Amino acid sequence: RPADAIPVLEAAQAAFPNNTNFEDVKIEAYKLAGQTDKALSLYKGKVTADPDNVDARLRYGNLLLQTGSFDEATQQLEAAYALDTDNDDILYNLGIAYYNKAVGMQKEREGASTQRAIEIKRDMDALFNKSFPFLEKAREINTTAGKDSENTPICKALFGIYANIGQQAKANAVMSCAGM
Repeated sequence: RPADAIPVLEAAQAAFPNNTNFEDVKIEAYKLAGQTDKALSLYKGKVTADPDNVDARLRYGNLLLQTGSFDEATQQLEAAYALDTDNDDILYNLGIAYYNKAVGMQKEREGASTQRAIEIKRDMDALFNKSFPFLEKAREINTTAGKDSENTPICKALFGIYANIGQQAKANAVMSCAGM
């Protein structure tokens, strides 16, 4: 019951202000209780206070991604990536942020004039092309670490990207990994 936990966590944080664990758990409680704005505000504060906090940037970027704030999400995830280029979670989420932004443009493309549809497709392809190197690297890191089971969502995204940008051979190559 996250909503019931929030007052307890707020009191604990007030009693022990130097213990950052209470703040992290409180942010998670806000997320689970549907109080996304409060969670985002706290993450923003953490990132502002410590711009080199990779975990805060990753979590902030992920929450922004979940809310559909793709530009802000990619900004936070790019900053996290600059601090840690071999973190498979950062790589995956950054790749997914670009991928989801591209997929989200499809609806706009469907109702657009021919010329505008061509422009949107070009923008989508640029995002797909920006996305797959991060996902490929995340897959490589997982494979090297023996975490092949974590590659299924990565391979599903890669399949979608390759199919959208016309790289059928690469799409076929990730089908089994994607569980297709």
